[in-house]
Amino acid sequence: MPDSPNSASPRPLRITIIGVGLLGGSLALALRAAAFPCELTGYDRDTTLAQALRDGLLDHAAASLREACSSADLVLLCTPVGAILNLLPEVAAAVPAHTVVSDFGSTKRAIVQRGTQLLGSRFIGGHPMAGRETSGLQHASPTLFQDRGWILIGEQQHAAPLLAVIAAAGAHPLWMSPDQHDHVLALLSHLPQLLSTALASQLADVFAATPDQLRAAGPGVRDMTRLAASSYALWRDILLTNSDEIDAALSALQQQLDFMRQHLRTREMESLFQQGAQLRSLLSGR
Repeated sequence: MPDSPNSASPRPLRITIIGVGLLGGSLALALRAAAFPCELTGYDRDTTLAQALRDGLLDHAAASLREACSSADLVLLCTPVGAILNLLPEVAAAVPAHTVVSDFGSTKRAIVQRGTQLLGSRFIGGHPMAGRETSGLQHASPTLFQDRGWILIGEQQHAAPLLAVIAAAGAHPLWMSPDQHDHVLALLSHLPQLLSTALASQLADVFAATPDQLRAAGPGVRDMTRLAASSYALWRDILLTNSDEIDAALSALQQQLDFMRQHLRTREMESLFQQGAQLRSLLSGR
């Protein structure tokens, strides 16, 4: 924790959350639940900030980005990718020389490049592997990050305040390079989203004239289409900034689907079911 000039004991960490929605709000709730010693400042729409103050998530609501950043020890950009890229120059110009800046963006190459150009090693790219198909402060939860990975990208020399926040939220850090992140997440996050969206879109077309037949849907369809409720406004920037890796993932999936189509009447499909069961077992054991 930063030292106070007038006290031998450390003062609370001054944290600014830019974007007090599902993720930013959940982090504030988690830090409150953990009694983490910090002063929380938020920057968002007036209505969101009013709710966060009323619910005790924040200590301060900033009227401008410069005000939000001017005395922060740690700034967290909890907005969509495009907004992070647009906000970084103003944040870099506003923060004190000691401030560590991180983000919650779902792609990392463009963000880390810009962040390190502006802030050097004081920028640490971040991506907590937690979220929902819903958004907004009203869906925030203090347990959203519990037992989840939190991917970090950058140099570790300034990471102490960020690592303390991650631990208080109940998550665990995973260090990667920007290229590793965008490759892995194209497969583990972006591809599942597009697969869910494609399936839901197809079913919407098929049952457009007979929606009552959707009552025959079981839990499998509900599970597979859960992600389809996600907002395109959020995913637009992810698709734009990781299009090459997502394209490669879609191509590999298309080959898998072609193999399935060719072997519907053979025993070759058995190996795919076995691989699928093995992966599910690995994921369940995490």
